[in-house]
Amino acid sequence: MKFLIAEGDLCQREVIEKTVENFGECCVAETGAQVVDAFVDSLKSNDVFDAVFMSANMPGMDGQCILRKIREIEKDEGLGFSQETPVIITEVLSEEQALEAYLRGNFTSYIIKPLTTDKIIAEMTMLGLIV
Repeated sequence: MKFLIAEGDLCQREVIEKTVENFGECCVAETGAQVVDAFVDSLKSNDVFDAVFMSANMPGMDGQCILRKIREIEKDEGLGFSQETPVIITEVLSEEQALEAYLRGNFTSYIIKPLTTDKIIAEMTMLGLIV
């Protein structure tokens, strides 16, 4: 498996990395442009990400804009809804705010910060990424 981690907070990024590296390769992006570039490169090399963990607030581009670009790229590549890469938003929000951002942005799911290994594993299990 291969994961793209786009989290501006170093401590939170480390929690994600330490958790998901047990299940596959991790790539880190520190800006919105890096997220989009890494995503495009993964498609071009036919080594796509199994999931993207992304903060809603990335330097240079907000999470909603990044997600729109990811979905446009997938559409341009002829990928249908069932082939979309799971994008998991990580953010410091209330449950209501997270749900609203999730619905508005078409994220696959969300995890409310502070992130923990248990929260990440539970979300990955729920999405069928791990059993």
